[in-house]
Amino acid sequence: MTRQTYLALGHHEAEMIYQEDHRQKSGFYSDKSEYLDDINRLKKLFRLIVREDSSVLNGLDIPRIRELCRKELPEAYKNIEGGKACFVFVADESVLNDIARGVFAIKVVGYDWDEDRIGQGWMRIPTGNVLTFWESLLLWDNMGSDPYREIKDHWFGQESERYTWPGDASIYPTHGCSEARTAWPEIRSRFSQFRLDY
Repeated sequence: MTRQTYLALGHHEAEMIYQEDHRQKSGFYSDKSEYLDDINRLKKLFRLIVREDSSVLNGLDIPRIRELCRKELPEAYKNIEGGKACFVFVADESVLNDIARGVFAIKVVGYDWDEDRIGQGWMRIPTGNVLTFWESLLLWDNMGSDPYREIKDHWFGQESERYTWPGDASIYPTHGCSEARTAWPEIRSRFSQFRLDY
């Protein structure tokens, strides 16, 4: 997922995106190298801390994962200096089964969510939409909006095991730059952004 997010950030390196950036238009960047330096800084800021300790995680459902994250929050703040959103990505058995079938989605669990807030506090997103989700969290924070209110229409109870978040309509969709797909050497899509040699 980190590699996919770096690829999605690479979308912003395109000349057309640079020319449309409102900061570039207002003279914030004297040249494109400063703009690219900021993108590289973002790539360094994006980190996923992986937890694979089966002795701690084995058999945990979403509420118990949320509880574990809350207990570890003081330690987690060392990794998320200045962070305001409390979400964790979860690859449980259902996610791994989906990947085996060629469905590349991960669960996003809000661990500051409680029963008094909207929805169920978790949803599935395509792995290629990690950057879109990250950008959406920044946008919602900038607007002073609660992320759970913004994504309330995407909590579907039991349907959440099949439904995936489509992204925020106000964020440019970058998933096509980084989407994981099963390779089929005999089929080459005319609509792909990339050409792969087999």
